[in-house]
Amino acid sequence: MAWLTDSVGVTFDVHDSKTMTANILNRSGSTVPFKIDNFLPWVRIVPDTGVLVANEVKPIKFIVDSLLAIGSWNGEVILKTIHVGTYIQGGDEPLKVGARVLCDQPRWELDAGLYENTMNLVLKLNIQGRISVDPEDKVAAFIGDELRGRCNVEYVPQLNSYIAYLTIYGSVSDLQAPIELQVWDAQHCLIYASVQETFNFVPDVVIGTPLSPQVIHTNSYILRRLPLGIGWNWISFNLKFPNNSTNSALAYLLHPQDGLIKSQNSFASYVTGTGWAGSLATIDNKSMYNYRSEVADTLRMIGSLISPDTMQIPIVQGWNWIGYVPNYALPVNDALASLPSAVGDILKSQEAFAQYIGPQYGWIGNLKFMAPPKGYQIKVANPGTLTYPEDPDFQGGGIANRGEKPSQASFWTVNPSQYEYGSTFIGMLSIEGENGTTASLELGAFHGNEVRGSTTAVYIPPLNSYLFFMTMFSNVAGQPIHFKLYDHETGEVLSLSETMTFTPDLHQGSVASPVPLSLLPTGIIEGSLPVKSFKAVPNPFDSDTYLQFVTNKQESAEVMITDVCGNLVTRLELNTVVGLNTIQWNSTGVQAGVYMAHLKTPSGVFSCKLMKQ
Repeated sequence: MAWLTDSVGVTFDVHDSKTMTANILNRSGSTVPFKIDNFLPWVRIVPDTGVLVANEVKPIKFIVDSLLAIGSWNGEVILKTIHVGTYIQGGDEPLKVGARVLCDQPRWELDAGLYENTMNLVLKLNIQGRISVDPEDKVAAFIGDELRGRCNVEYVPQLNSYIAYLTIYGSVSDLQAPIELQVWDAQHCLIYASVQETFNFVPDVVIGTPLSPQVIHTNSYILRRLPLGIGWNWISFNLKFPNNSTNSALAYLLHPQDGLIKSQNSFASYVTGTGWAGSLATIDNKSMYNYRSEVADTLRMIGSLISPDTMQIPIVQGWNWIGYVPNYALPVNDALASLPSAVGDILKSQEAFAQYIGPQYGWIGNLKFMAPPKGYQIKVANPGTLTYPEDPDFQGGGIANRGEKPSQASFWTVNPSQYEYGSTFIGMLSIEGENGTTASLELGAFHGNEVRGSTTAVYIPPLNSYLFFMTMFSNVAGQPIHFKLYDHETGEVLSLSETMTFTPDLHQGSVASPVPLSLLPTGIIEGSLPVKSFKAVPNPFDSDTYLQFVTNKQESAEVMITDVCGNLVTRLELNTVVGLNTIQWNSTGVQAGVYMAHLKTPSGVFSCKLMKQ
């Protein structure tokens, strides 16, 4: 076996997910199985095992985790050739894999044609005592709250210098209006809210020259914009506010009406004409807050950076709501290294969680990183003091590979902000009392047809097996929850026997003793059916696709098209023939998205996933 390239790599913005592809070739003259070892903790490889016939080429996908922290990531995977249950001597083929995750840049977009006048500034940027030499650094000009100019730093070879040429736009009515300059520090992903120098708008004036540029100096105040979704948001504040009263800290919300913010022990609600009222009088950096917004909103925060190692967060036995102080993401093990963690301790974000399983492996789960501006809840057996490490030059490539395999893109999705409460458990697919969970499985939790949780299988190194780390959501206690499995390799959806009653903040199961989940007795596993190669061509498709399968029986059958929640979209009937069968689905009028096609015959059921563009 051999890779047909030496390396693969990708650069993308944080919160995106990317897929890379590299081909493997069977160079032998016979059919050979393969396995890909040495997985990286931030990329999923599909497929990681298989069989290739002589001279066959097969694409291998590298799916980069959408939760990957900002930084440069790199490592190596190994393609192994398998022969008679052992590895062929010398059959290891390495492949270098890399990813660079960029932070979100400010979206400073300007329509210059709206303004009749301009003034110009030739600038050098002094960012906290350091002259900018980064072409990704930017400066923007505002009059009031309106963007009136922006530019990047650029290298001037004639002067061997880095200069920003800023054009500021305005109208006659803006004469002598104060100009606010903001500076984007790309290396540290920071917006400085203002500079020490002051300027006023005067048309046709030029300040500074290339030989003698105007130097502007940032002050210590950082500007952050915290996006808030409709509903509940787990947030924390890692800037030191000049005034930390609730009214002052939340003063720059665009739509505070009917808002509610609560800490672990107090809350405040917004009263029009009065402001924030309640027992929560101040906002600090040590606590997580749960903020409910009636509309999508953005909180504009201005404050000073905090050195994480100077802030100690007391942790008591039981549940604690904690803020995240660093300006950079950290792996959970590094972030919580100061705590006397005990086996069974739980850390939760709004979407995922991890459990401490011991000093050798530390925290394991689908929550791998802690990052601003998220808030977290932690349940511990031993009290202690949490101090986040000071490590501004943290790069993701430095994380030790513990053999973890990250989550793949979800088949089912849920919006946690729609729900006030969460409940968690660690589970497994139980087959004859043994753990039958595999890397391709995804577990979905449902109330009726509504998705209330979804998680892909997580690899557990000490067990050399997979478990589910499920977070479920609801606004009320007592709702019944049932479960389904989706297999990413076969496209099959299966129902499970177990049901639960939702209980807020309840946690069940552990890595050592997961909650067993079992298939319904009527569940049919692929391979037991007389139907083969059930697929859609083309797939993805725009309007028409053709469902094809091979069967060895003549019998009546139907194809049921459902959405990801199991709701029926359409039903197609046919009589099968021995050999290849084809049935057309015209999806005109059906919105783009993911669907399932279920072929039902007296002999069994088979499913495949459909992607309408």
